[in-house]
Amino acid sequence: MKKTAFYLGLRKLWVAYKLIARENSYLNQTGFIKSHQHIQPIDKNKSPIPWMNYAMVEFLDERLNKTLDLFEYGAGFSSIWFAERLNKVVSIEYDLAWRKQVEELLAPVSNAELVFQEVGEDYINGASKTGRKYHMVLVDGRERVACAKASFSALTEDGVLILDDSDRAEYQEVFSIAKDLGYKNLRISGLKPFSFFREESTIFYRSSNCLGL
Repeated sequence: MKKTAFYLGLRKLWVAYKLIARENSYLNQTGFIKSHQHIQPIDKNKSPIPWMNYAMVEFLDERLNKTLDLFEYGAGFSSIWFAERLNKVVSIEYDLAWRKQVEELLAPVSNAELVFQEVGEDYINGASKTGRKYHMVLVDGRERVACAKASFSALTEDGVLILDDSDRAEYQEVFSIAKDLGYKNLRISGLKPFSFFREESTIFYRSSNCLGL
């Protein structure tokens, strides 16, 4: 019995070693190892990626194009990643200290706009207050249920809303709100930077949508 447990332990160590050391392993190909080394959400080439699960990032990467505009709650490395793939990115941020770092990150980017707003009604209604319609709204900041509820009206006819960490109990109301408005949902889950657990993001969409769902 002790011998079996010993070899089982060795097997676990061998699997862990292959996941970490092999360049073609999932952890290395997604950038998971690099992200932990640099304490930043980056891919294997050290380029910024959104802090969402890798399956969602890959899904979006295949479908985004330069005709689409995005509004996002929560600025950061995702702002750069989306700006490289979309026509226009407007990000709202409440953290003043983080805002300064994001401004430095976005300095070379011409199609990304950063809005600072303390959490409150103006923050929650950030997307609609711009007076524009967006093909995508990403809800990944504070007051997510309220922000999602307020943002459906800011979507284009073919627009989609993405809710990160959508498996959390406190965000389940968004599913009911979206359903009442005629939206379907696609849940995508998997590993993401800095996490060792299953993480979920959900896309809310209608039959005719900009992502071809």
